[in-house]
Amino acid sequence: MERKLFIFFFVLFICSCSKEETGDIEESDSVETVFSENTVVLNERQINAIVTVDGAVLSFENTIEGKDLPSIGQILFTSEKSKHLPYGFLGRVTQITEEAGRYKVETEPAPLDAVFDRLVIKESVDLVPATRVSAQKDEDGFFCIEQPITFEQNSASITGTASLGFKLDIHIDIDNLAHKSPYGYIILQSKVLGDMNFSLSAKEHLELVRYPIGNEMPLSASLSNIIITPVLQLYGIVEGEGEISVDAGINYTKKTISAIEYKDGIWSGNVRDWDSGNDDFGLKTSADISLNGGFFAGIAAAIELRLFNNENMKIAIEPKFGLNETGNFVVDLSDTDLFRKNKDSKIKAGLGVKIEAMADAHILGKGTAFRATIFDKLFFEKESYLFPVFENKNVEVDKDRKSVSVNYSVKHDLLFGAEVGVALYKGDQVDSYSKPVNYFLNEDFSNPLTGSFDNLQDDIEYTLCPYVMWGNIFYPGEPRHTFTLKTEENNNLIGSWKMIHSQGYYHDFSNPEYNEEWDEDVSADGALSFKENGIFEDTLYGVIARGNWVLNGNQLSLTITWADDPENIGGSNSPVILELNESTLVLEYHRKGSDYEEYDKTTFIRITQ
Repeated sequence: MERKLFIFFFVLFICSCSKEETGDIEESDSVETVFSENTVVLNERQINAIVTVDGAVLSFENTIEGKDLPSIGQILFTSEKSKHLPYGFLGRVTQITEEAGRYKVETEPAPLDAVFDRLVIKESVDLVPATRVSAQKDEDGFFCIEQPITFEQNSASITGTASLGFKLDIHIDIDNLAHKSPYGYIILQSKVLGDMNFSLSAKEHLELVRYPIGNEMPLSASLSNIIITPVLQLYGIVEGEGEISVDAGINYTKKTISAIEYKDGIWSGNVRDWDSGNDDFGLKTSADISLNGGFFAGIAAAIELRLFNNENMKIAIEPKFGLNETGNFVVDLSDTDLFRKNKDSKIKAGLGVKIEAMADAHILGKGTAFRATIFDKLFFEKESYLFPVFENKNVEVDKDRKSVSVNYSVKHDLLFGAEVGVALYKGDQVDSYSKPVNYFLNEDFSNPLTGSFDNLQDDIEYTLCPYVMWGNIFYPGEPRHTFTLKTEENNNLIGSWKMIHSQGYYHDFSNPEYNEEWDEDVSADGALSFKENGIFEDTLYGVIARGNWVLNGNQLSLTITWADDPENIGGSNSPVILELNESTLVLEYHRKGSDYEEYDKTTFIRITQ
């Protein structure tokens, strides 16, 4: 009866593991190792008689004694390291031929449960480089290897450093004597820190780029009875979909637990986060980014555990991590209207972690190969914007002092830091602007953003607006407020005005059934009257309301008294004059609260002077 082995691979992309985390992991007492009747443990005479080893083929001297010559069907085994068998040996003899004065013994992989009738291994090992690579023990007890990352392939590149540390816990329990199914697990605790920059350019679909970084690195792992050879190979991973031009990067520390288990003849896999509270992620990116789709860029740390260094008997775990971003905007840094086109553009970014695992079929007596993605998740996901939003505009124009002042509240967490300020335009040209202030995260910015400008000229059309700077590139933002200092402005407004048309809406956020919109001609009986002494009177709705008025640019500030209760309509709530001439007045009013929003655009005609 063909017997089966286990192997539960617990790759921690950083972790430690408890019984509760991995399921009902079985415990076994330490017992004496018992080989199967077909297993031949190579003795000193046999090992000394070996002339060459070519993979799974052993060549013995023809002077070897007959009792020491292997026979077909035997399983040859040794966990002792020697000149020709630096990784020990395990193989079932399939053919023996004599040629050139030597015996050529060909073998095939033999499953562990065919080698042993009773075997219990339960050990923990720190995995450290077998070569002369510096590895320092950190605060979590990992011997971390620092590896420079340099990768360039077609239109993708990765540079930076990665620090990796690993621990191995292995438990194997084979008990053919008690007719039990073999069981076991391997736990690989790993800690990965990365500080990397990525560059990627693609027009449509960029096929997965996977390129080895450096050479395969052997790791040492000393176990009893069997020999497992761990090796580490780093790969650069880049994949994109859409129109992409990116120069960005991340720094992170990530710890997870990954597992493959063989139990009752079935392979399974699992991954958990290591609840250490030390995980971290930070996004680094410059203004050089266009994204109409998504991309993933990072590294894969492929760990292979080879039994007796046999390529056909291995278990592999490959965690992949890197920057995962999706968005929908195309940045042309020379486009001066970039803010208007991308003011609502945002990007989702996070540390993407994907772990794949496999086990060769030859490990088990009648098993099949196992390969699966056992983990695929996005950590620390952040939603950021390309530009900030400027709200609650409050403009004050002082015609007598020839000055203007404004303030805004600035919001949105940005994809990358910028500088913000207030600009004053004459026509299409910047006349002056306030000193730029650094802005990145909303919670770190001290609102409001303010700006003021003096020595304004009459009869010049000015435009006031916020601005954003990336490096030395200047982008006008929104909202934009246009005004002109004219001596005749007040004279044009003085008089009485009759309402003839109204367009607007009212939105109740809590009770949408009260929402309404309109766009209609009206014939109100009353009128709005503005007098030279700054007094105005409103009789539009049959109720007389009086107050004071001040015109600042195109903003109309009002102080109204309703039944001896004064109401100020000014600042950000001021009506805005959209049009004013001898015969027509168009006022725009917009107000927004926490649970409502209202807007009205009203057209008047002059009825008296």
